[in-house]
Amino acid sequence: MRQFSFSTVILTVVFTALVCVSGSLLYLAHQSSQAALKEEIKLSYSQDTQLLRRMVSDYFSTIGQLTTEISTRQDIRSGVISGDTHTISMVLSENLLSSSNQQVDAVVITSMNIDPIQINGSVLYGIDVPLADHINTDWNNNSWEIFSVSDAENAYEFAHYQTPIISSQLGEVIGTIHSYILLNENYSLLTESLEITGATGVAIKSSGLTLGFVLPEGMTESDFTTTDPEHPIQNLKSGSKQLHEIAIGNKAYFF
Repeated sequence: MRQFSFSTVILTVVFTALVCVSGSLLYLAHQSSQAALKEEIKLSYSQDTQLLRRMVSDYFSTIGQLTTEISTRQDIRSGVISGDTHTISMVLSENLLSSSNQQVDAVVITSMNIDPIQINGSVLYGIDVPLADHINTDWNNNSWEIFSVSDAENAYEFAHYQTPIISSQLGEVIGTIHSYILLNENYSLLTESLEITGATGVAIKSSGLTLGFVLPEGMTESDFTTTDPEHPIQNLKSGSKQLHEIAIGNKAYFF
């Protein structure tokens, strides 16, 4: 039987101990790096959620302010009082076509003095939806409400904002102006979401339906449908897939 010298045994024991210690240190380092990565992803997720909520809030606040500004125009007030639908239509058309107001997809004015006047922006070209028929008398002024409507072929989801038109002489309500944002394939929301989060793809979902998406190369719409709200962060081979709950008016959406 081969005999090992005492020094050889000691060296073997020391080497084995070093290997075990090195392995333990590497394992701990790996675990530490994984934990740090998870924390970084969680922090990034939280920051992206805040950015998206701020972006959506600013987007709809701006349109609400524009609606209020239109309601205070003297030509709109005069047109409502006198029943001058031509002037009202012309003013609304000019506002929808101006560069600062192109985010508004449709405007409707209602009053006891005139029939409802609806002016559509270019986004609603070819969509035949009489929005005035879907006004809910329970809706509050100066707040966003969500409603769905269908035509012969498709279903649409709109965000609606209304504010009163008040006579400058009498101080009484003479009508109401309604602004509408089409949420289906909403270019502004989709592109802004990509820009502020640095994501390569984005989808907007509500009640299990995909309202719009921008797909990165190699992904399909089905890749967005597998995201679980109970697990909003899913790690991928490169990066992660995240689900952010964002409120628009009285409804929750997932980005």
